[in-house]
Amino acid sequence: MDSECIVCHIRQSLDVCRFVNAEEAKRQKVLQRVMEILVEREAYDPGEIGFIIRNEVKRILDLRDPYQVIKDESIRQALALYPRLKELVREADDPLRRAVEIALAGNVIDVGPSGTYDMEGAVQEVLGAEKHHFDWDAFREELEKAEYVLMLGDNAGETVFDRVLIEEIRKPVKYTVKSEPVLNDAVLADALASGLEDATEIVENGSPMSGTVLSRCSDAFLRLYADAPMVISKGQANFESLAGESRRIFFLFKVKCDLLARTYSLPLNEYVLLDNRDS
Repeated sequence: MDSECIVCHIRQSLDVCRFVNAEEAKRQKVLQRVMEILVEREAYDPGEIGFIIRNEVKRILDLRDPYQVIKDESIRQALALYPRLKELVREADDPLRRAVEIALAGNVIDVGPSGTYDMEGAVQEVLGAEKHHFDWDAFREELEKAEYVLMLGDNAGETVFDRVLIEEIRKPVKYTVKSEPVLNDAVLADALASGLEDATEIVENGSPMSGTVLSRCSDAFLRLYADAPMVISKGQANFESLAGESRRIFFLFKVKCDLLARTYSLPLNEYVLLDNRDS
């Protein structure tokens, strides 16, 4: 584990305490337990340390979903912006590409690596930004061939931006969410609150972990993942957990972590569309 990851785990845990206005004694208890896990990290599966830490934070705070208020607010803000997002797609010379860019803009909604976001600012930023890692031709060609699409969801609120893309794809889309609350990742209730039930089939992946950790997903999801003609993966956590996969995946996310940027030679804060066959 990189030293930057250690600091990030501590910061995220303290952020949870602040979000729920935990009393100082609880905050101290949370931070003590998190630091114990980090000191003893060699005793744990490296891929599950974040999961263990988040479960301990929820246990100490006695909260099943500490980010529920944040998720509800993100969805509310995104739904207020939804008519404007649809208008931007209608006005575009290439509506599908514009919908992909809008879905990318939604990836700013995060309480993990960055901690803050500006939805409207992100939309303007991504539409005007130069995109040096944007495998558009490969994406469009694969979509034209695909009978249906599997989209791996990320954060609540981002779900509304994904809805804009799903509605523009104009093919059946299966949209996956987490089966248990983790950070501000979308679960079934968040997808329903975002209006996705009218645009797509919503599927739980069976996992309680951030990203898409295949070893912790349900057999039903794994069959869906293996059989899908095309997979679109939203968000940095999904990229981190699936970057080494052999099957073709199109990753859509904003590069928010300096360590990840260095590891994969991607510019920090850039919005990317990556075909893993070309990466």
